[in-house]
Order: sequence, then C-alpha cells, then structure tokens
Amino acid sequence: MGASGAYDQRTYLTTHQEHPAPQDSLVSTKFIELAIGYEWRKQHNELISLGMGIDASSYISRKHEEVDNILIGDNTLIRQKYEQDFKTSGYGVQPFLNLQLKLTPRLFLAAECKASIMYSKTEYTAAGTQGSIDARPEDRGTLFGGDKREKFTTSIKPISSLQLNFRL
Repeated sequence: MGASGAYDQRTYLTTHQEHPAPQDSLVSTKFIELAIGYEWRKQHNELISLGMGIDASSYISRKHEEVDNILIGDNTLIRQKYEQDFKTSGYGVQPFLNLQLKLTPRLFLAAECKASIMYSKTEYTAAGTQGSIDARPEDRGTLFGGDKREKFTTSIKPISSLQLNFRL
C-alpha cells in the first residue's frame, strides 16, 4: 500500500512579439494531486517478480492569466485587456501491471504498463475590456464569458514507465 502527493506552483510572464503588435500575458498556475494505491507482488523465480495493483488519484488545477493585447483594426489600434481563470478538478483509477528483473543483488530493471479511467470538470471564466487605444479604460467595451465542461478520458499505456532501480 502506498500514498503520494504532488504540488506545483508557477508564475511567469510571456511576451509575444509577433506581427502586428505585442501581447503580454502574466500566467499563474497551481496544481495539487493526491494518490493512494495498493500492489500485490509475486516472486516468479530468483530473477523475476510480477506485480499488479491499482492506484486511485484526485487532483485540483488552477490557471489564472492576465492578457494585455494590442490589435490592429480598420485604421485604428484596439487595446484588449482581460483575465481568464481555469479551474479543473478530477479523479480516477489506474490499474497497472509490472515486471521487475533482478540484474545484480542491488540493481533492478522495472517496466510497467497502465490503464487509466479519469473524470474531470473544468470551469472557465473571462472578463475584460476592449476598445480604441486612445479611449479611456472606462469608455472601452466589456468582455466576459464562461464555460463548464465535463469529460471522461481513458488511456492504455503499454509501457508507462521503464526504470533502473538501485537499492542500498
């Protein structure tokens, strides 16, 4: 039986200098994942052991993006400033099989295949302004929107990992 977790947080600024005008984006992301699993292992012979098990996992992901964009319209420059938020949560199960080969008393080669069945739900919201670059921000039009999506995904990975393990 085992449990694991992961946390990742990043913030970065991107500037695209593509024609006809630059676009700046400030992006912040957060990701948290928790997993628990169980493995049954059978020693086939002195060199080979086989394992099978199942992992259950859940995760939460957040992405916030602030965009400052200048567009070229008919004889005018248009400034577009908006914020986007993506909130995703999901959970699923991953049954697996693995094979471990003993190369030396402390060195092992392990290969694993895995299937996955996952459910996720994403909520998207956006709000901002758009208008002539010469207009005051309060005189620009507003942009807003949102969306919700749910999905099931499945996958089969014939070799999900190949590891060379050294035991102390």
